[in-house]
Parts: sequence; structure tokens; C-alpha cells
Amino acid sequence: MRNKDPLLNRFGLRSKSQRIRYDKFVREYMLSCDATKSYKKVFPGNIDTTNKRNGYLLVRHPYVIYELNRKNKEIDKKMDKKIIMNRERILTELEEILLLTKGKEQYPAALKALDQLARVTGSYAPEKSEVEHKGITINYVKPGEVEDNINEFFDGCPDCEEGTCVCDIKI
Repeated sequence: MRNKDPLLNRFGLRSKSQRIRYDKFVREYMLSCDATKSYKKVFPGNIDTTNKRNGYLLVRHPYVIYELNRKNKEIDKKMDKKIIMNRERILTELEEILLLTKGKEQYPAALKALDQLARVTGSYAPEKSEVEHKGITINYVKPGEVEDNINEFFDGCPDCEEGTCVCDIKI
């Protein structure tokens, strides 16, 4: 027997009560972002390991994924409108303050309003600049290495024969 509700048929849900429980799970999951806690609130009376496993499985259920995506899109649409409205309102308020303060010759307040307008519109955003660095080569010799090299030459020059070093003869 097929249900009349197309969502039940589409996602393989057995009844409207199952859909209601999944909707409650989606609401709880959107608030807490924790599948285990959400499952425990909607389906009480289970062991923690069972809640963890079933919460994991329920988050991957096609209906739950569909509802989460749908609700997130709704929230995004509402937030975009609010952000745009706030930005436009801020810009118009700052423009009004700028015009009022200019008219009354209150230049520090006008400059402050102009500065805020520039910040809201992104004029002070950092610019990307590439710096070419030629670099300096530093040869660092560890103190222990210098003493080892000096001791080699006290025994005799490696280029000369043993016993007499031609390098030490003064001309």
C-alpha cells in the first residue's frame, strides 16, 4: 500500500509519525550539530552507543539530508536579505550624517562619517602586493667546526710533504 504523501514515498518512510520524528531530529540537529544528542532527545531510552550509531545513520538518511539542505537554503535567503538591508541602511544613514554635518560646518564629524563610509564600502581593504627580495647569503660556521679545521693544519699542510711545509717558508 502506497501512501498519499509524496515525500513518504520518495524517501521510503513508512508513516507520517516517522516523518514527524525525522523532522524533530532535523530541528534538534540544526540547533546542536551533534547527531548523538539529537537522536537521544528525539528517541529517548537507548544506550549511548546505540544513540551514537543510530544518530550517525539518521544524519545520512536521504530525507534528513533533503530537509537539512532545504532548511539551510531558507536560512541563507533570509540572512542575505538582512545583510543587504543592513548594509544599505548603514550607507544611507552615513550619507545623511555626512550631508548634515557638512551643512552645519561640523567638519570633524563629517570626516568621521566619510571615514566610516569608506570602511563600509571596502576602501580600506588590504591590497595584495608582491615584494621581490634578492636575499642575502649568510654562511654560518658552527664554533666546533672551526676548531676542527684549525687542528688539521697544525699537523702539517695537506698539500705539502710530511715534515716540511713549503707554505710556511718566507721568501
